[in-house]
Amino acid sequence: MSFPAVGDARTGQGSLGISEDQIVMLVKLLVQAARRTRRLLATLPGTFDENTISIQVHQELQVVQERLQLEGFEFFQEGILNRPGRRPLKIQGRIDFMVKFDGQLGKYKRYFGIECKRVAAKRWGLSRYYIRSGVGKYAAGVYSEGHSCAMLVGYVLTPPSDAVIADLERRILRDHQGASALREVPWATGFRDARVYEGELPRAGGTSLRLLHAMVRMHA
Repeated sequence: MSFPAVGDARTGQGSLGISEDQIVMLVKLLVQAARRTRRLLATLPGTFDENTISIQVHQELQVVQERLQLEGFEFFQEGILNRPGRRPLKIQGRIDFMVKFDGQLGKYKRYFGIECKRVAAKRWGLSRYYIRSGVGKYAAGVYSEGHSCAMLVGYVLTPPSDAVIADLERRILRDHQGASALREVPWATGFRDARVYEGELPRAGGTSLRLLHAMVRMHA
């Protein structure tokens, strides 16, 4: 099953050539992969950093996508951002997942960006890191420069996720002037083990970004 590239003008500036249905599909796949990852991690001793979690999520993404026979796009892990003329001899950064559809191949600026961070109720240091190294890099244009839509994933280590998202929203509104309050997306209200929100985030280039925040359960 493949997906044709169509316009996504409703999501803001800079069409990526992907539709709202495709964005919803990507979120659903990631939520399923995170659930499978959580079940595996629950059988293993110790704690896991966000990079280790994302490695397993990427493996599970491949399993789910192949099982559903979805073609025409691919999740690339640790996408390197390396645009000419920016920082000679240095990359600009890395993003956890870079999704490329067939129509985006050969177009280096076009991808759907997904960055992942651990979050937890009352562990506000993780919230600060989510804002600084997640939201902040989207706002600065390091991630998804000129894109209309992108996503942050919060691996929720301790509940409740409502407390986590309330703290993240407060920090976004405080640190990013002109950002909108977060709202839960209607198409995700029936998800198991995940809550998905969205909001508009001003960027250094003057355009706003529709930023999705998927809070996925990683606790027992």
